[in-house]
Amino acid sequence: MLAKSLLNAPGTRALLKRVQANAFAKRLVDRTADVVLGNVRNYRLILQSAANSPDESALDALFSTLPSPRPVADIRSDAPVMLVIDDLGSGGAQRQLALTARLLRDSGIKGVCVVCRSASVESADRGGFVRSELDQSGIAVVKSNGGRAGPQAAMLEQLLGHAMGYDVARLQKLFEYTKPAVVHAFLDWPNITAGLAGVLAGVPRIVLSGRNQAPHRLGLTHPALSPLYRKLSRCQAIRLTNNSAAGARDYCEWLGLPEDTIEVIPNGFEPRSIDE
Repeated sequence: MLAKSLLNAPGTRALLKRVQANAFAKRLVDRTADVVLGNVRNYRLILQSAANSPDESALDALFSTLPSPRPVADIRSDAPVMLVIDDLGSGGAQRQLALTARLLRDSGIKGVCVVCRSASVESADRGGFVRSELDQSGIAVVKSNGGRAGPQAAMLEQLLGHAMGYDVARLQKLFEYTKPAVVHAFLDWPNITAGLAGVLAGVPRIVLSGRNQAPHRLGLTHPALSPLYRKLSRCQAIRLTNNSAAGARDYCEWLGLPEDTIEVIPNGFEPRSIDE
């Protein structure tokens, strides 16, 4: 309802009329609207599926039985590097993911792959704003919610709610099958689901990238986020990062973690894109 009201507001309608003559601008607005409405629907289902906080003793039991990360010496030379995000819409995190993927590939790393939850992975015309860039670079994009979940799916769904447990179970099975050397997640929902799936699958290196502000300031209030972030921060394979010092401080304050827990990695850019 909120997203529809915003899209139907007089100011929004006036802006849409002004861009009708510009085909590119119209496609951009259409794609962004699709992504916004899709994310609103996704998060409504997510929050409805997790009205109660997860049982802390059950979380402690889950983390007490985690496997050790696979030794770095045992990583195959062709092991993939998997970048995980919800969608490929027109956001800053999506741009950073695409840039990271291309620079990793250009540096000679084989098997760079993007894992995406949303249907926008299918084409640029369905909200996948950076999909064409990834396609042109020869970087594979796969959906994380395909196939059957692993044997822990029922337990994870009971503990975390259907939406989060579903995502974790399917990512865990994907990571167990592909055995990536690194999993790098962007934004809070992928951070938690890919982070937990990664430690369950024994992934040796997992990077969780927060952006700008802690999720409670943006209305994402899933009750498992903060306890899972805290528990993941203590895992050997996990590295927490943020794109600004202010964002890192905000996350640390929200989670009650020491300020040096989260490493700051500023956004990257390509100088040639400015020249063009």
